Formats: sequence, C-alpha cells, structure tokens
Amino acid sequence: MALNGRKEPKAAAKAAGNGIVLMGIFGIIICWLAKLCMVVGAIVNTILDPIFIFACDWGIAGGAWATVIGQIFSFILALRYLWRFQTIHFEKESFLLDIKESLKICSMGISSSSNQIAVTVIQIIQYNSLTYYGALTKYGMDIPLAACGIVMKTNAILLAIVVGISQGTQPIIGFNYGARQYHCVREAYLLAVKWNLVVSAIGFIAFQFFPHSIISLFGSGDELYFEFAVLFMRTYLFMVLVNGVQLLSSSFFTAIGKALKGALLALTRKQI
Repeated sequence: MALNGRKEPKAAAKAAGNGIVLMGIFGIIICWLAKLCMVVGAIVNTILDPIFIFACDWGIAGGAWATVIGQIFSFILALRYLWRFQTIHFEKESFLLDIKESLKICSMGISSSSNQIAVTVIQIIQYNSLTYYGALTKYGMDIPLAACGIVMKTNAILLAIVVGISQGTQPIIGFNYGARQYHCVREAYLLAVKWNLVVSAIGFIAFQFFPHSIISLFGSGDELYFEFAVLFMRTYLFMVLVNGVQLLSSSFFTAIGKALKGALLALTRKQI
C-alpha cells in the first residue's frame, strides 16, 4: 500500500497531526520501544504476582502491588523515551497548557473514553442485576457472577485482537486521508474489516459450539454452574461476529478527524 501522498501543506499537517495525536509513540518510527514499554510492565506484573500473593502471603493486596510496580516500570521506560525523540524536540513552551490543542487531543480520545465509561456503568448494573435476580432462581448469587466473569474475560481476549487491528489501521487511515489518498483509505479499511471478521467468526464458532470446553479451562463446577455458564456465553456473545466492524468503524471516524461520529458509534454498541 502506498503511503506517500501529494505534498500539500494542509494535508501534510493534518496527516502528521492525526498520526501523532492518535497513536502517540506508535506514530513515531521507533515503534518497538512502545511495545517494549507495555511488554515489560506485563512481564514484571506476571513475575511479581505469585511472589507477592503466595510467597509473601499478601493476597489481593499483593496482586495490586504487582500491578502498580509493573505500571511504574512501563512508565519509566516511556519517560526515558522522551529524551530520545528524533522527530520532535521539546522546549519550555511544549509543556504549557494550550486549551485549544488540549480540546483537539480530547476529541481524538472521546470515542474510547466514552466507550470505557459506558462499559463501567453497564458492568455495575449487570453485576447487581445478576446477584439480585440470581438469588431468586435455582442458580443463586454465586453462579451467575462466576459465569459472567469468565465470559467477560474470554470476550476480552477476542476484543484485544480486534482492537489491536483497529488501532493499527488508524495511523495509515489518518495519513492517507490527510494526503487525500482516498483509495488507500478504502483499501486499509476493507483489509482491516476482513481480518476483524475472520477473528470474530473464529470467536463466534468457539463461543457457540464449544462453550463447555472454554468454561472448563477456568475450573470445574457442578451441573447447575455449567448449565448457566454455557447459556450465558452463547447468549451474551451471540452478536460477537459484528464486533469487529463496529469497533473498526468507530476508530475509522476518529482517524479521519470526525471524533463525534466515532463517539456516537461507540456508544451505540454499549448504551443501546
């Protein structure tokens, strides 16, 4: 795919702005360092979890400390990168708050932010509903909560792949849209849609035809537990097939500078 467009000042500025604002370090050439920042934090967290939880017998607090320390390691690596920028040079004025520029940055992230807020609100309502109505059935309070947690975690793995593909196309779409290479924008979008649909289709088949096997990976339970968990997974993740298109389309509008449309599209998935 060609990424070079016409050398128009406004188009080039918009393309550069989209790439930097949307993806941060991912918009810079040395993208491997961004991956290193995230991977190191996850590795440190994974190593410290069993040490703090079991060896030190700190329980949940140990898991929390392991997470915080892992994030600190990632932060330090990212902070060191600031002094290694090759395309951006910081000055005193760079650290002054510019309301106009801040609003532009916020508009780029409003889609993801609104989606995360909606997810939090829905989970609060969902967990309270499961405990309340579950207590009125033969499943009780514990089985619905446990099943919901498993389904949410399993779905998160699939969503991580879909979101990764969607975010990976943002700089390409933003650059080519700013450079008015609309055929490249269309090509990138359709390619991402294709692979998101492939991933979603694999997830749909796994969730609908092998739910018992997936749930068994998280531990054993009685007949009632598997009965509810299988039904919950099949019902809750029935429309997972279209998740790839919806998430990608939301990211697409953000990439081309139409953040409001992206935010509204993101909200339709959770709020409606």
